[in-house]
Amino acid sequence: MSQTTVNAADSMATLIDTTRCVGCRSCQVTCKQWNGLQGQKTQAPGEGLGLQSPRALDSETFVVLTYAELADPQAPGGLRYVATKRQCMHCRLVAT
Repeated sequence: MSQTTVNAADSMATLIDTTRCVGCRSCQVTCKQWNGLQGQKTQAPGEGLGLQSPRALDSETFVVLTYAELADPQAPGGLRYVATKRQCMHCRLVAT
């Protein structure tokens, strides 16, 4: 088993202001473009996952937005939708 050492100076971070996220999924598209990954044909995920697509992170999907429906009497219709970004967390600055 090989071990990889990562220099902290080569590591990157992503700061996400979740209060401004509208769930547009542009972060998913940008990640695929940046990493040269192909788009995947997906279907509505079915019971329990709501608008989430694709279903989970995998070797071809490094970013997924999950959605939650929360009761909020102040929101129109009594519901508020919250998007949460899930990502692989392996971004590194690669010297070229």
